[in-house]
Amino acid sequence: MNQPARAGLIISKSVGGAVKRNRLARKIRHAIFNQYSEIPNGGLLVIRGLNKSADSQCANEISKIISHLVMKANSRVGQK
Repeated sequence: MNQPARAGLIISKSVGGAVKRNRLARKIRHAIFNQYSEIPNGGLLVIRGLNKSADSQCANEISKIISHLVMKANSRVGQK
């Protein structure tokens, strides 16, 4: 598990055209930037952007979810 953590985005075409999809991807990247270092080594985070997420303010929701997932992942790593 010496590999660094990785994050990936899956943005559905139902979100809209390329401009809307790229705008959503930038919002998501900005939301995870501060918490990315908290993901355990070897961890993989995948965020899926769906059709109604392009117009929403998703930063707070993403931050809350990532915090919860990081705590869960760290507790599992500690059990091994």
